[in-house]
Amino acid sequence: MLIGIMSDSHDRLEKISKAVRVLNHRGVAAVLHAGDIVSPFTVRAFRELRCKVHFVWGNNDGDKLTLIRLFGDMATFHGWVMHGTVGGLSIYMAHHIPDELAEKLARAGFNLIISGHTHSLSIRRLADRSMLINPGEVCGYLTGRSTVVVLDSLTMQAEVVEL
Repeated sequence: MLIGIMSDSHDRLEKISKAVRVLNHRGVAAVLHAGDIVSPFTVRAFRELRCKVHFVWGNNDGDKLTLIRLFGDMATFHGWVMHGTVGGLSIYMAHHIPDELAEKLARAGFNLIISGHTHSLSIRRLADRSMLINPGEVCGYLTGRSTVVVLDSLTMQAEVVEL
């Protein structure tokens, strides 16, 4: 199963739309967004996704109730932390996960740990079959790079896609 991973879209509609086109073209079965969607008007760009989206809140997310209402059935909002299963992987996702906590989560058995917030792209192997992914930023505001990650849940191969 292919999983799209993104974070820190920060209202940048043209980059969100490009990410959606790329993820649809790649045929991802689910998208995991690690927070900082920010405003409800971005829903119109995300609505083009042809799969379920899982969100956690980031420190800049605004009108949460309107975001939940506008996304409707196409998205699940997990609050500040998601811990669940997607594509056979045990996943822990939060907007910001310090390195020490990521190591503990890997030892606790999570296969995939997803964090955002820093806007810095990072993919690291942890204990056994665990991986820590920060997909960077969709918006491209802080680093000048707009990125998403496509992960194959069977091989645990992660591909960085520049937008």
